[in-house]
Amino acid sequence: MEIIGIEDLKIKSMTARPEPKKSEGGEFLPDGAEIKPFVDVTVTPSFGDRKVKNKVGLGNTSGSDSFDARIANNALVNGTIGVNAVKGSHTFGLHYSVGGGNDGRLDHLLKAKYSYQF
Repeated sequence: MEIIGIEDLKIKSMTARPEPKKSEGGEFLPDGAEIKPFVDVTVTPSFGDRKVKNKVGLGNTSGSDSFDARIANNALVNGTIGVNAVKGSHTFGLHYSVGGGNDGRLDHLLKAKYSYQF
C-alpha cells in the first residue's frame, strides 16, 4: 500500500520580507533597529610566582601521585570586537576575541549569540 500526499505550499509567502518604508521625500524611514559596535580590551595581571607541590590519591589506598605546579605567574591580555543588532526584544550579536599570555599562549574565540527579553 502506498500513500502519496501533495501539499500546495505558498513558497512566495515563505520567502517574503517586509518592504522598506520611504518618506514622501524618498528617504528611508527608521525601522527601530539599532546596530551597536563595541571594542573591549582587558589586561589581567597576576602577581607573584609560587611553586606548589600537589599530592593526589584515592582514599583508603596506598596509591598516590604528586606533581609540581607554578601558579600566579601569568598576565593575560584579551581583546574583543563585535557588533550587536537590537530590535525590540530581540538581540543578535557577533563577537571575535583574541587573548594571549605568557609562554606563547594564544586563544581565539568567535561567538554568535541571540537573546530575547520577555
